[in-house]
Amino acid sequence: LFHRDLMSAIRNVSYPAFAQANRDRSELEPMYITSVAHVTALAWPFYGFASLYALEILRLLFGPQWDAAAPLVPVFCLAGALAATSSLIASIILAVGRVDLVTWVELVFQPFRAALIVIAALVFKSMMACAIALVLAFLIHLPLLYVVKGKCLPNDYRSLFRRLAASIAVALVALIIPATIAIDAGLQRSQAVAPVVFLLAALSCAFSWALALILLRHPLAMDPAFLRLTKRWGRPRDAGCDA
Repeated sequence: LFHRDLMSAIRNVSYPAFAQANRDRSELEPMYITSVAHVTALAWPFYGFASLYALEILRLLFGPQWDAAAPLVPVFCLAGALAATSSLIASIILAVGRVDLVTWVELVFQPFRAALIVIAALVFKSMMACAIALVLAFLIHLPLLYVVKGKCLPNDYRSLFRRLAASIAVALVALIIPATIAIDAGLQRSQAVAPVVFLLAALSCAFSWALALILLRHPLAMDPAFLRLTKRWGRPRDAGCDA
């Protein structure tokens, strides 16, 4: 749901923004890296929380008849977390007019992903094997996308890794309390935690996430939307990040 709905909305906004920057002859790579930092700062805490509370989230959305799917959720969340680091590459390649590169990647990767999942299903005959096959597919897809991107827009890996490290730090801080609660309840639990405990974990994750963005000076902390959310606390001091 996160990858399909939220990321689709982000891509619909990022493509015209990248295209306008390209027409204005602005530097695209710093803009792309900042966008990836914003996406991963949202996606990684979300996927981490969903992994820790898969049973509770499935029951909330679909009911107890989906309990058997709970062990698969962390694996799919890992695939989503990997995809978040490259989900805007197609948008920026299209923005510079290289439709051919995007088409080539899709023609190569999509049949490969389908074949990998089908083989996993036939050989291992389990849903978990299919989920792991999806993760392996994304592990291969990730470097492939950056190689293709480098053909039309050179990759600044040093800056990218620095921003991703900041997003990892934000995710770790945001998940400390929820992880402690989940571990205490048992990571392999067959019964969901009480609704009030789940709500406490969710609220603590949201609060810790916002606090981590400010204290760690993540680029997202200077986004106008985030500043509007935190204006009651006052403007975060020096909540920027050196380029």
